[in-house]
Amino acid sequence: MHTEFAKLRQQSGLPFDRLAESLGYSARTLRRYESGLVSPKPPVLEAMRRLIVSSGSNGKPAFKFVDLFAGIGGLRKGFDAIGGKCVFTCEW
Repeated sequence: MHTEFAKLRQQSGLPFDRLAESLGYSARTLRRYESGLVSPKPPVLEAMRRLIVSSGSNGKPAFKFVDLFAGIGGLRKGFDAIGGKCVFTCEW
């Protein structure tokens, strides 16, 4: 675990599946980043840093939110990316 991504994931305390959901990448891709087989792009590392700061490094969400009139989920993806957790989604 010598890659920058691996260090950031360890600091976040998040498992691969939860991190994949937050970043919008597959867990398989994230494992490749961690092992060093593939280098993540700078925005991925920056998103990891934001997750660590917003979640307080303890893996808990920085805030919870309700996604009303969800549509395709653009608002939810943005809030997830900055450490939020959606507790309810409603399309109607």
